[in-house]
Order: sequence, then C-alpha cells, then structure tokens
Amino acid sequence: MLNYFRLGFTFVIGIVGMILIIIGFTTHEPWMFVIGPTLMLAVAKMESNQFLQILQVLVCIGGLLGVWGAETLVRVGFLIPLIILALYSLHLLKQLWKNFFGVVGLILLGISFASGNVPTLSFVASILISIHASIEIHRGVWIASVWVGLNLTACVIIVLQIFEVC
Repeated sequence: MLNYFRLGFTFVIGIVGMILIIIGFTTHEPWMFVIGPTLMLAVAKMESNQFLQILQVLVCIGGLLGVWGAETLVRVGFLIPLIILALYSLHLLKQLWKNFFGVVGLILLGISFASGNVPTLSFVASILISIHASIEIHRGVWIASVWVGLNLTACVIIVLQIFEVC
C-alpha cells in the first residue's frame, strides 16, 4: 500500500512539474523552467533514476541562465562543461548503449540551451529523450511516462512555434 501511495505522490509531483514546464514553453516565462524542472528533479531523485536526475539538473541550470539573461558565451561556459560532467557521471563507456537515445538527446538539449534555444535541436532532443523514456517504461520504470508526456508535448509546441501558430 505504501508503494502505491509513494508512486501516486511521485506522479502528482511529476505532473505538476511537467505542467509548469509546458506553461514555460507557451508563455516564455523563464521561472517556469526553474520551478518545473526542480519538481521533476525531485521525482527523479525519489525514483533514484540517475539519467533523469542529470537531465533535470541540466534543464534547471539552463532555466536559471535564462532567468538571469545570460549571454550566449556565458551559457556555453556553464553548459558545455556540465554536459561533459553528466556524460562522465553516466559512465559513458559502460552505459552508452543502455542510454544511447537519452545521452544523444541530453547532448543536443545542452547544445540547444547553450546556443540560445535552437528549436530544431530542442525538437530532436525531445524526440530522443521521449524514446529513451519509453524504453525505460518498457524496463519497468513507470515514472518515465511523465517524461514521455512532457517531451512529446514539447515537440508539438516547438513545431507550432516553428510554424508560428502560437
């Protein structure tokens, strides 16, 4: 019973974080890219998922740099070393194939944040992270469904923004 309560609580926190990030995508409010990912980071931590923790730390730092209005050079200076550290902490050589789509998605997302949020890179990164999260669901990590929903929603919003619909 306790596990079901914990899982439900975790899903609720994840969904609230996801909604805040989606609000950030649609309103371009930088604080939503700090608060939402922080909640998602808490979910990843509760589920002890190292990859999702690293992903959310990257998104939180990207959001903070956006809030502070950091120049591109500053973003590159912060995010590129962070990506390298993230890959190292994933033990890239041991887990590359297990997390291949996620690792490539993480790299592209970091490059997109560092270069000022390039929509096409963000789109491809979101697709790859969705594939990685879907594989995690297949492996029994049910909480990854929150990341699938978030990244597929982000893809739709990015396409709408590219075609200037919203």
